[in-house]
Amino acid sequence: VCSEDTTTTLAPTTPTGTPLPAEGQWHVTGADGKICLLADSIIQLQLKYNTSNQQTKTATVNVPSNATASGTCQGGFSSLDLSFEPGNFSLQLKFASIITMKPYPSEFFLGYIRLRYREDPGIFIGTATPEQDVDLVANFIALFVAFVGTSFSCNSEIVNPLEEMGQISFRHTRVQPFAVQDGKFGNESVCSEDTTTTLAPTTPTGTPLPAEGQWHVTGADGKICLL
Repeated sequence: VCSEDTTTTLAPTTPTGTPLPAEGQWHVTGADGKICLLADSIIQLQLKYNTSNQQTKTATVNVPSNATASGTCQGGFSSLDLSFEPGNFSLQLKFASIITMKPYPSEFFLGYIRLRYREDPGIFIGTATPEQDVDLVANFIALFVAFVGTSFSCNSEIVNPLEEMGQISFRHTRVQPFAVQDGKFGNESVCSEDTTTTLAPTTPTGTPLPAEGQWHVTGADGKICLL
């Protein structure tokens, strides 16, 4: 179906099921003392671990809204580092910008995720390796793509695997890792997951349409070769 036969509307954002944790609102300040990165999101981790009775379980960890934020902004790269307890959790999100050919504006994306933590028995119930350090990396990814100077916005859930040990999910996300002006988000670039596509009505209105044409072409062998 062609794009002209569809209409796009914003999808409903009201959460269903289990209530979501509080949204975090973090920022990074550059060397000049100005905010250079803004990030609002609800971040949740699903982490697999082995128990002492040889079972595989999954622990759900919500990144708290008061997680300590730090990071850097240098040229075409920026990062947001979030740390919180218990479990000595450290989550790093690295962004990069792509310089495109004029007159097209440059784009940015989230290209690297690193999660480090310790298997706290209070979180990883019955773990066979209490206090073990874990280091997970998701590399060569391209999430949160938008033009530099705008902010990526997505209320829908975006999920990315963390090796074979789990996954990270983002909800109600708004991110701007470059060209922040006056400490505020720029214009929103809404993700495709926040839109729904439906068929447009095909009933003609106004002036009646002419009769539909039905044509064909016959080849040298006398058979129809085009309809």
